[in-house]
Amino acid sequence: MNNGIKRFAKFILPRCISSEISAYLSFRNGIGKHFTTDKNLRQHYAGRLLQKTGGVYVEVGAATGNSCIPFAKRYNLNSSRCHFIEACPTNFEILKKTSHGFNVYNYAITGKTGMSRLYAFDDPNEPGSSRSNSISGDSIREKFPDAKIDEIQIPSRTLVDFFKEQEIQKVGFLFFNCEGAEYEIFRGDTSFLSKVSLISLDLHGCCDAFYSEEKKDEKRQIFNLMTENGFELIAGNSKEDIQTINSHLSFLWEKQED
Repeated sequence: MNNGIKRFAKFILPRCISSEISAYLSFRNGIGKHFTTDKNLRQHYAGRLLQKTGGVYVEVGAATGNSCIPFAKRYNLNSSRCHFIEACPTNFEILKKTSHGFNVYNYAITGKTGMSRLYAFDDPNEPGSSRSNSISGDSIREKFPDAKIDEIQIPSRTLVDFFKEQEIQKVGFLFFNCEGAEYEIFRGDTSFLSKVSLISLDLHGCCDAFYSEEKKDEKRQIFNLMTENGFELIAGNSKEDIQTINSHLSFLWEKQED
């Protein structure tokens, strides 16, 4: 069992029910993955680390705050050290109203600083959902083929520029759930990785735009980039899953200790 998984187990096992312990032991022995893809357990690990270190928490793709705000409050995080970024203007208006004391920003994180196109659909079945907006027009049109898709110009930042602007020197936990923008981010300047200790990275799938063979190659390149920058995969999907799973993939990466 590698050091990252040992650290993961230290925080998680005390709260696991028996089935989760069994699943963890299967993962530890290399014969099961369902424990590692449990989002709640991965968030618990991140929350405990932030409690311990008092680190900065940055979420890219905060939507209306329905996930990041309860997470921050559950682990009693310092709101001034929490930064929530949401591209969709309608989602941001809701986020702004419910995030008193937190730092919130209405722009897209992409591979360049300037202006970007956002494709959005006000889905009546999922109000405030991040699924109905993306900088990838192809993915939104595929998800909602009969819908009227709005094309909006919004400000964009690279993470490198965002960290500079906010004078962030070190990030304890960086969470990506940005509906395809992650690919643009990793095509740009990735020197931001040097400032981050723990990263939850979602690589989106669920539509042809995200699981072509070309896109699978790009996912593998991102995976390799993380290891090349000193990160250790401690939970989530495996590299092999990139080829075999044509859907959403999630990874929890931790910077290896010197």
